[in-house]
Amino acid sequence: MDYATIDDLVRVSVSGWSDVAGRATRDARVPGELLQAVATGGDTSAWSPEVVSLATGGLAAINTQLAAASRYADTFLAVRYPGGLTAEQVAASDLPTVVATIALRRMYGITVDEAVVKSTKWADDYLRDVASGLVSIGPAAGAGENATDAEVLYSFSARSVTDDDLRGFA
Repeated sequence: MDYATIDDLVRVSVSGWSDVAGRATRDARVPGELLQAVATGGDTSAWSPEVVSLATGGLAAINTQLAAASRYADTFLAVRYPGGLTAEQVAASDLPTVVATIALRRMYGITVDEAVVKSTKWADDYLRDVASGLVSIGPAAGAGENATDAEVLYSFSARSVTDDDLRGFA
């Protein structure tokens, strides 16, 4: 399952469609408006067929990066969610933003600078925290409906520290 869409990628990018078009095609002739038109099935008649072809190739590269980032996320998610996630769990989580951020960073290629790596490190940390159990996307897939029906027992002992014991502490 791909956890992020091109819209998620555009949302996390600095300059929206322009930034994504530049990263995906590496050709200044492909503006963000053209990439958006190609992605949404809009009118591309204002551009030459050669430039439209470049934008189409850029869209394919974007989809490849989103799929690769989703597979990367799966390596962390499989630890906690071996049965996979439902579309509802994904939609209700930060996973689309995380995967889109990782995909955008990967689109920088070998030219990625240290500032981008540092500013996107949170996405990798999020996935690591999911795998370790510090963050939860929701109940594990395959968990029975009775998983939330567990009985909770609690009791408290009588207070063993009095106000007189605490006197003198700031």
